[in-house]
Amino acid sequence: MAGCVQAAGHPCARRGVDLGGTPVPTGPIVDKRLVPLRSVVYSPMSYGRLYLLGDAAHIVPPMSAIGTNLALHDTGVFAHAVIRRIRESDSALLDEFIAA
Repeated sequence: MAGCVQAAGHPCARRGVDLGGTPVPTGPIVDKRLVPLRSVVYSPMSYGRLYLLGDAAHIVPPMSAIGTNLALHDTGVFAHAVIRRIRESDSALLDEFIAA
């Protein structure tokens, strides 16, 4: 992680980041780049009886740290909608899921 921290006043150093007993390295920033990130949300999130969940339905950059949470959320919402469709013959929640 050489060059990760530019100075002792850097937030990593102030927070006391622990690298397993190794002091936080300091040094000059030697490279700065803009990294293109993309997000994709597919709509509708179904085709016939095929439904898209998680990364298949929406791709988010890894830096946002919501990919797994979003997949779990999709799964919960979808499961609830399918159960209602089967038990009550009510497809309103599936229709909402597709439109979301």
